[in-house]
Amino acid sequence: RRKRRPQINGAAIAVTLIFSLIIGLCLFLIISGKNRATDNTSDDPAKDVLAGETTEAVTTEDPLPYFTLELQEGQMYYGDLILVNAYNEYFFPDEAENEIAVIADLKNEYYGLSDYTSSTELSRIAIDAFNRMTLDFFNETGFKWLQVNSAYRDLESQTQIYADYARDYGEDYAKAYVANPGFSEHHTGLGVDVNVHIEGAVMPVVDNAECQWFRDNCQDYGFVLRYPEDKVHLTGINHESWHYRYVGVPHAQIMEDLSFCLEEYIDHLKYYTYDGICLGYSPETGVYDMSAEEFYEAESGTMIYYVAYDMTEDKNETLVPKDCEYTVSGNNVDGFIITCTK
Repeated sequence: RRKRRPQINGAAIAVTLIFSLIIGLCLFLIISGKNRATDNTSDDPAKDVLAGETTEAVTTEDPLPYFTLELQEGQMYYGDLILVNAYNEYFFPDEAENEIAVIADLKNEYYGLSDYTSSTELSRIAIDAFNRMTLDFFNETGFKWLQVNSAYRDLESQTQIYADYARDYGEDYAKAYVANPGFSEHHTGLGVDVNVHIEGAVMPVVDNAECQWFRDNCQDYGFVLRYPEDKVHLTGINHESWHYRYVGVPHAQIMEDLSFCLEEYIDHLKYYTYDGICLGYSPETGVYDMSAEEFYEAESGTMIYYVAYDMTEDKNETLVPKDCEYTVSGNNVDGFIITCTK
């Protein structure tokens, strides 16, 4: 008797094959997704967050409120807050020298020059501020007889001036009133000697009652009296009522509020760091302590902090808040001052 062959169930085989394909496809998609997630993760987390020195490349949903700024050694000798005195030599950086301009080419009509030739020069930023100040001075009082007597001096000019004073008045007098060549603030293009010239007569601004507005308001334009009478022991230069220095706003206002000369101010700023307490300022409240986190949340105001330069490091960096205007100035000594304003 012949045995009957078992019949093959085609439907069952088809269902099994389809089920196996579905399982295989799911496994493939899961493994591929894990691989793509691994490939998109950077080896350097900082690159994912900061992407160098710009904020446009940040791809996280909650980006940090700061970016990293690299600081170069050469920047330490350039800026509105560089300190040049008997202990800190000026190095004539190219960046600063390129900003020197002839005052006669840029001045307004509300002050004069003792010399209208190309030899009377000043930093462009200081000329702009002096122009704004003298315009407002005239609008408020009608006074237009301020005169710039001396401004930028190169090394050769300062050498000749020192030699002339030493010859005419003696070495001690020259040391008291004229900086040694290379150590003069006039090298910076930020220092300016101002007097009053009316109908042929020349007098210091301190002796002219009509210049009270100038003396009371110059800090609002970034200028300070560089060598006050009560700071001779700190500046090393006898009182010069005619010598004003551009340090910028709000630094001139802060120096006025705290009664600091530039030597004191540069030392004072070293107490303020980004990761500690920063110096806060607003015209309404004056000087106060603040943290970087408080500055992030503030709608307006200024935050200032110091960054020491480490010669042993290959790269010096600092954090700078986003969403603000900032400037970097060297102090010509050992670091940088960062000023952030909203």
